[in-house]
Amino acid sequence: IEPPFYCYSTALMVQRYRDLQEALKLHKPTIYYAVKANPNLAVIRTFSQQGAGADVVSLGELRRCLAAGIPANKMVFAGVGKTRSEISEALKEGVFQLNVESEPELTAINEVAESLGLIANVGLRVNPDVDAKTHAKITTGLKENKFGVDLDRAPYIFEYVAGSLKSISLKSLSVHIGSQLLDLAPYRTAYRKVAEMTLHLRSLGFEIDHLDLGGGLGISYNEEKAPDLNSFSEIVNGTVGDLGCRIGFEPGRYLVAKSVIIITKILTSKINGGINFLITDAGMQTLIRPAMYQAIHRVEALN
Repeated sequence: IEPPFYCYSTALMVQRYRDLQEALKLHKPTIYYAVKANPNLAVIRTFSQQGAGADVVSLGELRRCLAAGIPANKMVFAGVGKTRSEISEALKEGVFQLNVESEPELTAINEVAESLGLIANVGLRVNPDVDAKTHAKITTGLKENKFGVDLDRAPYIFEYVAGSLKSISLKSLSVHIGSQLLDLAPYRTAYRKVAEMTLHLRSLGFEIDHLDLGGGLGISYNEEKAPDLNSFSEIVNGTVGDLGCRIGFEPGRYLVAKSVIIITKILTSKINGGINFLITDAGMQTLIRPAMYQAIHRVEALN
């Protein structure tokens, strides 16, 4: 095989999935592989064979998952910018849940569902205003971020749906505060806020039977201490474990990033400004993260 190419370890991906499943077994969660982490069809199929669901953010990702063997009723359709055609296709396919990011999106989903004669299962993504202590470009749980709705608005939105949107079933809260989290404390803060809102909504007469707790577990790139899965499970149990809700998680990077390397060949070298640059046959088009937000990837010479 000529470089550049990616080399995957199926065994390691399966082991990571099973480790997470074992650590969270007390909660009997559904693990939705976050396809945005790596949409390779063989990777998706690997998790499909383990019984995983999928977290998708586009019609293309949904179709990839169907092709890889994940049924639509084990998919969560997320993303801020869903088009009406995507909403329509997702509903026709029978996705488990659409995670909603705004009130206008709720209205659009209701209109599409009504036109199809369907009821759309929806999860309201709430923004808990929690600092995930990760890179600014992959933080999603602060008020200034575009994701979700302010947590305090949840009761008003549930009232709006109950009173005006007859083609929507809203019984779920969703939260995702960022990616590459190495410190577990933000999870505790966010999940506690979600638990408090769940109890408040129930006190108002609304049914909450499902919590989508997102993903974001980090990995060690440069000898950082990786999150302990048992500690993460204890946080889940201590915050939302006694609510009697079905629970879902959306890991991506945690499952795949340690399982793949890119093989690239040095073509030549050049010196600019006293720095010796090695020019390879791989670049930003094959590994954008270092250039995009200073991510560290270890380099090893093979010969």
